[in-house]
Amino acid sequence: QMFKKVIRGVRIDTGNKQVPWQNASMEGDFYFTPIPLPEKQLIDSSQIVASVKTSGSSSIPPPPPPVLMKGHIQVNVNARAAKVFINDSYAGLAFPGKPLNYSNVSVGKARVRVEAKDYQTQSKTIEVQSNSWSQMVFELSYMPPPPKITAPKGFVLIQPGTFKMGSTDGDGDEKPVHPVRISRSFYISDHEVTVAEYRQFVEATGHREPKGCYGPYDNWGKSNRDNHPINCVSWNDAQTYIKWLNHQSSGAVYRLCTEAEWEYVARARTTTKWSCGNNKSCLNDHAWYYGNNTPDGTKAFKTKKPNAWGVYDMHGNVWEWVQDTKCSYDTPLNENNERVCSGSGRVFRGGSFSDIAGYARSALRYGDVPSDRGSYLGFRLCSSL
Repeated sequence: QMFKKVIRGVRIDTGNKQVPWQNASMEGDFYFTPIPLPEKQLIDSSQIVASVKTSGSSSIPPPPPPVLMKGHIQVNVNARAAKVFINDSYAGLAFPGKPLNYSNVSVGKARVRVEAKDYQTQSKTIEVQSNSWSQMVFELSYMPPPPKITAPKGFVLIQPGTFKMGSTDGDGDEKPVHPVRISRSFYISDHEVTVAEYRQFVEATGHREPKGCYGPYDNWGKSNRDNHPINCVSWNDAQTYIKWLNHQSSGAVYRLCTEAEWEYVARARTTTKWSCGNNKSCLNDHAWYYGNNTPDGTKAFKTKKPNAWGVYDMHGNVWEWVQDTKCSYDTPLNENNERVCSGSGRVFRGGSFSDIAGYARSALRYGDVPSDRGSYLGFRLCSSL
């Protein structure tokens, strides 16, 4: 009615020279007439007919664009150079005492996330009001960076990774070739346990002396053998030595390497027969084995070149006991990358001073009962972080 009065008034005053516009130019009355429906039938809004009395032009101009409602956010932080994200979009940096002021945020709920180096990420949700500032305060929890990892003396830090374990052209127990993921870093000794290191254990505990395997090759009791690998030791002897060593340790926890860890390090990211290549002649620089070992017997550690990861004698010198039960590769690895099955045999790896090159291959597996001792048998230590 108000529009009608205004229109009539303007027309009268201007002698019909001016006709005010209104949406759809509707001047007359209009009404809706519902179609009669059977009783209890639901009403469909599409069946409502609008009867409109109009005059003037039938052209309907577009409505004015909607007014977008915006607000503003201020983000205060306690961390230097904190990255601010609003609704998962980067908004800028905030500093202590220098907040980030961000404008033109759509009205409604907004999710704000703050990230900063050495601090725990924090997210909050806020209700943004039209044409007003919303203030937010983030007190991030400080998270000091982990200490730089340094390997103990005589150990090499091995990083996680994936490799293919086994060989398609090796012995039956080297198959099937299968991917293995070493998911955690660990330490491995860069040398096999030496006579000098093992003597401390025997003298401290009275444990059985490692001799009586094959006289000329036994290192125990021989002069000038302190820097040779200990031999004539069983898997059980190695476990007793480790138990004693851990009792002396102020932090590190030592153990035998798992078979998967051993092959991972022996390969050092190679896929060849030996870490130095596929031609056995490369072993002359990297291993003491039957083809280059005169006179026969073990040799001092670190007298050949290490592999690409800085580990010595992974091929040759003495076989190395590992932790695993001698299982088929059909037996899955547990969470510690170890195979455990019902058998009693234990695995040893790497070949020895008296073996041909094929026995020193990275993939070759051997094993025996855990009480077995031999002049060709020694061990190497690993340690978890």
